Amino acid sequence: MLQQQIIIAEQQPQQFMVTKKYSINTDKLKLCYRIPQDYDLFNYIIEHSGIADLNAEDIEWRTETTKVFFGAEDFYFSVTEFTKNEDNEIIKLLCAVMLPDHTKLGDLEISKVAFVGKAFFSFTNRSLYTPSSNIFGEKHNNVIHLQYIADCLGLSLNNVTNIEIAIDTNFNFQRKVQTYITDTSKEMYLNGRRVKDENTRLKNYFEVKGRTRKHTDKYPTIVVKQADGLQLKIYNKSIEMRECEQGKLEYIPEWNGFGDTSENEQIYRAEITATREDIRDFYAFLSDFRPDWNEPEYFLYHLLNEDFRAFLWHYSTHRLLYFKDGGQDVDLMDLL
Repeated sequence: MLQQQIIIAEQQPQQFMVTKKYSINTDKLKLCYRIPQDYDLFNYIIEHSGIADLNAEDIEWRTETTKVFFGAEDFYFSVTEFTKNEDNEIIKLLCAVMLPDHTKLGDLEISKVAFVGKAFFSFTNRSLYTPSSNIFGEKHNNVIHLQYIADCLGLSLNNVTNIEIAIDTNFNFQRKVQTYITDTSKEMYLNGRRVKDENTRLKNYFEVKGRTRKHTDKYPTIVVKQADGLQLKIYNKSIEMRECEQGKLEYIPEWNGFGDTSENEQIYRAEITATREDIRDFYAFLSDFRPDWNEPEYFLYHLLNEDFRAFLWHYSTHRLLYFKDGGQDVDLMDLL
């Protein structure tokens, strides 16, 4: 299985040696938690933040006074938004969850009128690429903090609402996938079904190219998806960051250990997006193939394990796209 960063030397003459680099990352994560029936977290935050008599439209209330501390190490909520009903009663809260060093871990959403008894937590993208610890030589991101926070608040994991797992590499993965798609000597399986006719339009497979007025991008963004939400996207992450998300240039290349801000080394990304239903199916699959990981309540702990992330990525991409060559399966993991 891939390590967090593997460097493989191609079997080529030394002067033409190409060094491949990889990083398997959690790029997005939203979780749903159950709130204990005997713990009114919603009103606890309102009471200790002092927002009950404030006007939600008045930006002056967003001050230090909205902090609500919890736990033993000065973790705290900072209320950033709230909604009131016609009776001037607060019915929805959005809180930034802050680490002791005052960096933002993510957002906690709680409502009194929808999903009662549940709380939703979403990590900031930066926190997923911020080193928090190094255990046995493997660095871990800030995901490690959320379990402590949930334990402090008595929250238990209800489900993984959505997640994105990305494999970043410094070689053009788009080109490799396109080569296999156009090579009709290999069988192609799209969303679990063999593509029997090479002239049939590929359903739920898309290629998108950017362009200037004079030129079109040489390699497209490849998108494969299912109707129920599972999706694969293969694209040049460096171009996306330079054009749309320049703030991520500050931390993703540093976390990966490659793909600096110059155009000399690109980051190519193969990213899966999975929903709650996809993760439920994944755990059903684990019960037969990896029972040691079939513990949904310990999802966060397992997510810190790079092999677990790679396994989830591999399982998901196989449901979307793979090939057969000489009767042998060729998964996207094999093309890396």
